[in-house]
Amino acid sequence: MAKKRRFNIRKDLLGGQWLASENMVKQWPFILYVVLLMLLYMGLNQRVISVKRIKNKNTTEIKNLKADLTSKAAKLQNQSSRNQIIEKLQATGSTLKNPSEPAQIILLTKD
Repeated sequence: MAKKRRFNIRKDLLGGQWLASENMVKQWPFILYVVLLMLLYMGLNQRVISVKRIKNKNTTEIKNLKADLTSKAAKLQNQSSRNQIIEKLQATGSTLKNPSEPAQIILLTKD
């Protein structure tokens, strides 16, 4: 009857002999499956982090663009007010006058 050999850390563990033992050889498909799952999990986790970074960057960009649009719209509305237009016309030496009557609708009829 063969005696079981005692486990030696230096020879068996560091030398890799425990990987070649009969019990470990039977477990290789499961070990590879678990390693594959871990790699898949790490890859998906990195992808999720990347997508979140892109989303945060885009959200910040959208906020900045909305603020820019609001400021430009306010500036345009201020510049298109009647008083601003009159001042600009006078500054350029235009002969246009400020209307004294409100705008009216003119209807043309065919006779």
